[in-house]
Amino acid sequence: MKFSSSEDIEASAEAVFAALCDHAEFQQQMRRSGVLVVRMDELSKIGPGMSWEIDFKFRGP
Repeated sequence: MKFSSSEDIEASAEAVFAALCDHAEFQQQMRRSGVLVVRMDELSKIGPGMSWEIDFKFRGP
C-alpha cells in the first residue's frame, strides 16, 4: 500500500521542518484532531529510537 499527498503552503522549508520537529506541539495538534497518540519509547532526548503508536479513523464517520 502506498500513500501520497501534496499541499502547497506559504512557508519556508526551514519553518516547516522546525514545526514538524517540535514533537510536543505536533502531538498536541494530532490529539486535538481526535488522533490517539501514545509515546512508546522512554528516551529523555529527541533522537533515533523515538517511537509512537497512533490510532485514527482514516475514512468514515
